[in-house]
Amino acid sequence: MGRKPLADRFNRTLTQVGGQSLSITIPVEYLQELNWEKGKELKVRLNIIILIITIMLMIVVRNQ
Repeated sequence: MGRKPLADRFNRTLTQVGGQSLSITIPVEYLQELNWEKGKELKVRLNIIILIITIMLMIVVRNQ
């Protein structure tokens, strides 16, 4: 599978895995910035705004 055009690079699709679980891919740049690796345990919360703000704060703190 080829690379996506840059305009579509951050568009993601929910994929069904197993019976009732869904997954989404995260851009590799984000994973590298957060030092996340395969198998890393993450806490998932329903409030997406908190997740976005948390990730943004982690990136800002890491860049200082």
